[in-house]
Amino acid sequence: MKDQEIRNVFKGEWEIPADVEAKMKEAYGWIGAKHETLQDAGGKKGCQHQRRRYLKAASLVAAVLLIGTTAAAAAGFDFSLLQQVFNKNAGLVKQSSTKPEVAVQNEGYDHLEIEVEGISGTAEVTYVMLHVKRTDGHTFRKGAKFTFEDCSLNSEEDRWDTEGIQSWGNSGQFVVTENEGTSELRMALVCVHQRMANDRCDNRLGERYTLDLGNLKELPEGEGEGTAVAKGKTKLSFVLDYEQAKTRNKKTNIALSFPKCGKKGKYESVGKLKEVIVTPYYIKYVTEEKALLSTDAYEEKDVWQQVYVEMDDGSKMGFETEEELDDYIMSDSKGESHLSYYADGVFVNSKAGLRMEHIMGFPKLIDVDHVKAVYLGKTKVELD
Repeated sequence: MKDQEIRNVFKGEWEIPADVEAKMKEAYGWIGAKHETLQDAGGKKGCQHQRRRYLKAASLVAAVLLIGTTAAAAAGFDFSLLQQVFNKNAGLVKQSSTKPEVAVQNEGYDHLEIEVEGISGTAEVTYVMLHVKRTDGHTFRKGAKFTFEDCSLNSEEDRWDTEGIQSWGNSGQFVVTENEGTSELRMALVCVHQRMANDRCDNRLGERYTLDLGNLKELPEGEGEGTAVAKGKTKLSFVLDYEQAKTRNKKTNIALSFPKCGKKGKYESVGKLKEVIVTPYYIKYVTEEKALLSTDAYEEKDVWQQVYVEMDDGSKMGFETEEELDDYIMSDSKGESHLSYYADGVFVNSKAGLRMEHIMGFPKLIDVDHVKAVYLGKTKVELD
């Protein structure tokens, strides 16, 4: 594009997407210019020094847009896949999603091809989007649910010999996101994989992981183990590398109580609330308690996790009542599949006793920027 054409483009009126707007503000911050007064940059109010700043800012923004477009094209990631997994709110996790380069270490299926089309997530939870294709001439039953046996997502760095280490566990669950009764289907796996080591989280982003998959099974309408439609095992290896999702957190040191199961108005202490982290995918909160020895402390106390958020427009999302939480957890057995994940990472803190890190999935993605407060039981935690 010629210089004059570039000038003409910048003179025109552009509709700027929200994610680009954020990048522009970031770029202006780098060089000390105020984004809101960009329209005055070339007018009489702006001095020559300001004009140079805005010209530099425009160059930075152009570079950001060009680099972002090139990176997306190189990654080959179809972001419409996110809409299949996360519905209309998928834009909230676009920045923390990508398509990895995958090496097939051991292809053990006779009539099945599996492709990793994308990954999305955080330091402790990863969503893997799979494209599954039958090559035996048969089709998948339309609308049926499928899952892989013996699924696990593990780092190839062996650190299990680290003293004091405990894991979230790496069990995963699958949801079929596309099944039109053809020879192809798309599935999403949500897997918790972060580990704990010596009083701290062991962040594994950037390491090479292996996804182990066993037999592909069609699940029955009711209870049962299902029927294998493709037997075998495979290992898919890729680097767990995506940008960090937007998060907000608040450190606290206050007593936390949750309502007792089936007893309205009755609450029981579950220790000290140390931190609350809001991600687009889930709420994570950390508690510590010296008296507890059981690793299943909340179930032992017979309380339910009353966790919900208040948005800046006054609306609320999450689980305000025990019935809401029970209905949502049981919705999967009613045929309403969802990818919300619930996990408790438990380990002994040398100073505080029992430390628990809890993940609470919600019915839909959370717009982190617009969360005003998080409610845990009677405790309200306002975000900065």
